[in-house]
Amino acid sequence: MKTTGVKVTLLSLVVSYSCALQAKNVSLGDTAVATGQHSTAVGEGSMALGNNMTAEQAQAAMKAQNALLQNRAQAHEQYMQTQALFDSKSLANSNILERQEAMKPLLQQQETLAGQRTAQQQQVTQAQQVADRMAQIYERNLGAVSQIVDENFVALWQQGQADRLAQEVKKRVEQDTSVSNDTQFYVSYVNAYIEAKTRSALVNETIKEKTGSQITTNYQGVALSPVLSAGHSDKAMLWSDAVTDSEQKKQLSRLHLNTAALKGVAGYQEELAKIALITSADGKKNLYQAYQKNARQQIEQGLTGVTEAGKQILSELYLDNIDEGTFNQMVSGIFTRYENQLNYLIQLDKVNSLSPDSPDYAKELQQLLVLESRPRDNTVGLNTNPEALKQKVDQYLQDNALSHTQAMSSQATQLKQQLSAEKAVTDQALKQAETQLSRLEKDLSALDTKLSDLRPTQSELENIRDLEKVKAELAQKQAEYQAADKALNEAQSTLSQGKQAVAVGDKSLALGEKSVALGVDARALAKNSVALGDGSLADRDNSVSVGREGQERFLTHVAAGIAKTDAVNKGQLDEERDARIAGDKQTLKQAMDYTDVSIQYSEAKINKRITEEQQAVLRGEEQTLAAANRYNR
Repeated sequence: MKTTGVKVTLLSLVVSYSCALQAKNVSLGDTAVATGQHSTAVGEGSMALGNNMTAEQAQAAMKAQNALLQNRAQAHEQYMQTQALFDSKSLANSNILERQEAMKPLLQQQETLAGQRTAQQQQVTQAQQVADRMAQIYERNLGAVSQIVDENFVALWQQGQADRLAQEVKKRVEQDTSVSNDTQFYVSYVNAYIEAKTRSALVNETIKEKTGSQITTNYQGVALSPVLSAGHSDKAMLWSDAVTDSEQKKQLSRLHLNTAALKGVAGYQEELAKIALITSADGKKNLYQAYQKNARQQIEQGLTGVTEAGKQILSELYLDNIDEGTFNQMVSGIFTRYENQLNYLIQLDKVNSLSPDSPDYAKELQQLLVLESRPRDNTVGLNTNPEALKQKVDQYLQDNALSHTQAMSSQATQLKQQLSAEKAVTDQALKQAETQLSRLEKDLSALDTKLSDLRPTQSELENIRDLEKVKAELAQKQAEYQAADKALNEAQSTLSQGKQAVAVGDKSLALGEKSVALGVDARALAKNSVALGDGSLADRDNSVSVGREGQERFLTHVAAGIAKTDAVNKGQLDEERDARIAGDKQTLKQAMDYTDVSIQYSEAKINKRITEEQQAVLRGEEQTLAAANRYNR
């Protein structure tokens, strides 16, 4: 089936650039427009507006509307493209936000672990410092113990060679360059267990080297004073009763300087004091007076200093498994025995210097008994006979060499074990600290991997930055589309004022409200008008046209009208005409007869009226003249 300008099948209607802008409208055909309510436009270029526009107005409005329609379509397309871009970026950003939320607890965990790692690193550093220091102490003191307590050393003890032993100890102590403030405590600790005879021999050997005197005897714990040979220049100065106190002080001062090199040896002050005590009967009183006060002060200071040093080292090295109280008690006991021994020797010297008949003898003897009851080395006695003292010392060396060697070895072994135990503690503490740090590093590494997977990429960060820009662009495109849509709606409202118009045929126009245009170029321009056929024009309200001026058409096969509003056909018109002509003749004759009579009657009435009027005028004039005459008089 084919309609002009329209291609219709049972399955589809091909419509291009057609507009159906109101509900329930139908537009079929190229550029067909139906804007009136319930309007239909069928055919190329057909319009069913129904708003009583002229064709020119309608064409201009439609042209403007088409431009607005295209503008809106373009704005809508741009808006939808921007919306799709925004939706895509929003979806990506939503995913980023979800990942960022997931990162928050991980970041808090990372901060906590980082703080723990920093603290653990400090602990490792501290543990490393302690372990390093302990290693130094271990190596130095283990070496010192090995130097002091070895086979040669033990052999010297067993052989009773005090002089060689003193020289060996002195040499080894002087060669031990590792002795410092850190390790001096342990050196003192070791030396505190070395038999007093060793220190005595060392002191004697040093005095021998410094003064040129000859050591004649040894005594346990005591460095005996030199026995000066006859003619020695120092004899008269040091031992003579004739020398003055100032001279003795000078000599004592020189002796003190000569023995100053021994300050690194434990028990130095005690040995120095005892040198002054073991002298000849004539000189020892003066020496005692000079040294008594100083010796006691040095002993007290030495005891306090070593004890405090022990506390400090213990605190610094965290050697918790050392019983500090036991150690201090042990050290205090050593120096207490030295002090008691010194006091005992001093008091014994005083008693020996008195005659039994002296008034002070009983009192001094009683004090000696008191001192004798205190803890000390009871094998020590005082004898002013140097040869007897030497024999006693030599015998003591022979009798006690083995026991002293065993005791010294046992103490050295204990020290080694203690050093090893302390080193193991510090090494274990360092290992534990490093293990904990390694675990924290591993946890942080795993956490960094998780965070790396969750962190936005560079392109995602750029997407976040672009999102606001796209959002603003979307708002702009939406506003442009809304403006285009509003303009189109306003234009459509102008074209959609009419209703129920039908235009069928190419270029047909149904512009009037409820108008119908059927046919190519048929135009129903007036309200409720109908234009039927090619080129028909209906330009009056409520009219039906089947043609136009110069292009009229015949209406054929029209039935005779019956009702008042029915159309009549030509047959009815002819009958009406013939009847009207016959009737008109009779009517004309009757009219003419009536007219003649009427004319005669009218003429008689007119003549009579004229006569009456003339007479009335004459009477009026006479009366007027009479009145005027009366007035003039």
